[in-house]
Amino acid sequence: MNGDSMELVVAGKFVFAGNDSLRANGIAGWDGSAWNVSTFGGGNGDTSALGNLTPVISIAYFHDTLFATTFSYWHYDPDFTGLGFLTQGEWHPLTDQNVAFNYMVEGDRMFGSGITDTTEQGQVMYGVNEWQQGTFQRPKHSPFDTLQQVIASCVWNGHYYFGGVYQVLGSRKMVAFDGDSTWSPLGAGIGGAFVRSLSGYGDSLYAGGFLSGPDVPSKHLVIWDGTQWLPFFPEVEFVSQVFDLQVHDSSLYISGLYHFLGDTTRYGILRYDGQQLCAIGGNMVADNGVMAFFQDDLYLALAPSFAALPYQYIGYLDLDQAVPDTCVTPTVNGVPVLSSDKFPYKLVPNPAAEQTTLYCAGGCFGKRITLSDGLGNILFRTVAREHQPTFSLADRSPGSYLVTVQDEDGQLTLRLVKH
Repeated sequence: MNGDSMELVVAGKFVFAGNDSLRANGIAGWDGSAWNVSTFGGGNGDTSALGNLTPVISIAYFHDTLFATTFSYWHYDPDFTGLGFLTQGEWHPLTDQNVAFNYMVEGDRMFGSGITDTTEQGQVMYGVNEWQQGTFQRPKHSPFDTLQQVIASCVWNGHYYFGGVYQVLGSRKMVAFDGDSTWSPLGAGIGGAFVRSLSGYGDSLYAGGFLSGPDVPSKHLVIWDGTQWLPFFPEVEFVSQVFDLQVHDSSLYISGLYHFLGDTTRYGILRYDGQQLCAIGGNMVADNGVMAFFQDDLYLALAPSFAALPYQYIGYLDLDQAVPDTCVTPTVNGVPVLSSDKFPYKLVPNPAAEQTTLYCAGGCFGKRITLSDGLGNILFRTVAREHQPTFSLADRSPGSYLVTVQDEDGQLTLRLVKH
């Protein structure tokens, strides 16, 4: 599902749209009230009675051109070997691309990633390629040189990140690209099975998929803090793969089945706003899929067994009206939280207007202190040089902030409110 301000474009394995009134052939557009298929050139071209023979598995708009990938031929034309693009109402084959599972469009750049890419001239290109001058081209110094599958991608902190099922540069399933010529491993990567989804949020990169097994900090969803892989918040346990990760309206949305510790109720959508983890959308018992945000609504690919919308496959949630089913306040991931009796502390005044002072039992000297906003964006870091350090808030906007204090025993976080 690919949303923009005018139309939500849905791709997959379906014959009709609009209550079976429009022949969709795997691609259809939704404007918020009605379906449209007239601008998609007949979709995948499958007009058989049953259809569903050529599912569309990936789509992207780039420079007003719609790119789409299938598992088979388009319009039963052998020139359409997995990939086509739509311009002026007509589909055209792109024979220099064998299989592309994922497109990533960021600004004026588009990357295609898959198992293997072969040009008309017989040159083999693997892993990740960039669309330039009408063709996919191998980026400088690409580390991919065998049949390795790249599935997920995102942009975070000025770098492009790619995940999947591979090992390059000594890193399993994860690599970063600076957009020019430098490729970097993310530590030793992640153990377990494949990475399916990626998203940066605040000062962390989140990687989801069917991750389980050795060297996996937490099942199905892990966090990269810039130097190491950490487990997701222990208050949540995912019980199947994380299908999708997206940031919308200053929150991270996570699609995948999970439950809160101490509660057996299974949910399918988790929202993290930097302060709380909230279940939205109600109980789900089967895997959902990818998400899209369109006209302030959350659209979600649903399992056919979803009780509220059986065999609908897509539903939407009005985010303005949605009330969380339940919320929990997470502990700091990967680092033990110190109890107040072991490390009592306070901020005075709090709420504060111009400045606040941090008081620590035994003094704060030498402790590492971080100030971040409600989204987890780090505003500054320092090491205390006083037993009672004072911090100016004059240049901070009114709102809620997090003050984290860390030493060799662990770390704790206190909420600070600026008037």
